Amino acid sequence: MTEQVRSIRLRPTASNILQAGSNQVGEIFYDETNGTLRVFTGAEVSKVLASKTYVDSKTYTNDDINWIAYTDIASLPSAANNHGMFAHVHATGGAYFAHAGVWIELALKTDVGNSTITNDDIAWIAYADLASLPAASDNHGMFAHVHSTGGAYFAHAGAWIRLADTTLIDGKADISSLAAVATSGSYTDLTDLPSAITSLTGDLTGSVFSDDSTLIVDGVSGTIPVSVVSGLATVATSGAAVDVGLGNVTNESKATMFTSPIFGGSVTATNITSSTALTLSATSGVFLSGIRRTSEEVGLLTGATGIVVHDTTLASVWYHALISANFTANFTNVPTTANRVYGLALQLAQTSSAYIPNVVLINGSSTTINWEDDVVPTGNAGKVDVVTFAITRTSGAWTVIGSLSTYG
Repeated sequence: MTEQVRSIRLRPTASNILQAGSNQVGEIFYDETNGTLRVFTGAEVSKVLASKTYVDSKTYTNDDINWIAYTDIASLPSAANNHGMFAHVHATGGAYFAHAGVWIELALKTDVGNSTITNDDIAWIAYADLASLPAASDNHGMFAHVHSTGGAYFAHAGAWIRLADTTLIDGKADISSLAAVATSGSYTDLTDLPSAITSLTGDLTGSVFSDDSTLIVDGVSGTIPVSVVSGLATVATSGAAVDVGLGNVTNESKATMFTSPIFGGSVTATNITSSTALTLSATSGVFLSGIRRTSEEVGLLTGATGIVVHDTTLASVWYHALISANFTANFTNVPTTANRVYGLALQLAQTSSAYIPNVVLINGSSTTINWEDDVVPTGNAGKVDVVTFAITRTSGAWTVIGSLSTYG
């Protein structure tokens, strides 16, 4: 039998597209324009089976990454399009891999006299002195050796911290740089112990406060001399009045003697006066008996119109003269204590034209006036009208009851 050499020649096409109407799925053809071997899948653009280019050497391509040395970093393709790919750059002598859209250089190990491994800017060699160390804040957790101090250091919290030194002396570790701490054994095993303390005499001093002030204790009496405690007044805890240098003090006659005094017994003073406001408050109520005369300060207001402020800390009764128009009575500084009622009165000296307070505000907030007999009153020209308001605070809200009486 004679052996024959045969070859198969595929029909070349001018592009990577075959007509779906005249070709069958699975047909293999040669793309003469792009130099690729393709298979027809029924789509307009067929699948590439193989592409092999010969330019003095054989080169395989994967996407646009070439498994050859790149001249410089600028020659590298897009890292975003080649995630996870590796490449070598001849100009830097480094190896790189693509991640998160950038090319990252791998750690480099080279042999130059001795082996040196670099990590960021920390070099695993001895540094000449402390000033030669790189920034501790940029090398958190890294270790380094400083030749001038002979110590080992690690970076933490933005500073280089020296480690404790141990050296061998006669085959044993010398820990002279460490404080001696006993972790086992009995008390008698230790040396250079202090003598037993049977008593303490003399003055004991030392800084025991955060501001470095000094506490002095009398070692004999065990007390703190008041004379040396700056800023503290002498305080008597027992004894008679004469013992504390206050004389015959009775009924707390000195106003500033205590912060919150507690009174007992009966008050025998005939007059109680105060240069400022005097407030009486009792949880269960204030009871007064034997009252013969009372007086109350009256607030004077002239030319009322618009919003007129009535400060309840100054008065609860106001006398209005020369009223210009119906006005809004704004009662301010009214306590908001629950379940309380406040009585307020306005005396209106009417002229030829009579006006009334037809709107009430409490601490600036509008309220509804509930007039007597559910009728809004009118003023009386040439008379004195007295408008009274009972303001009640319950359930976080105000109820206002108003009435008008005419005199003269």
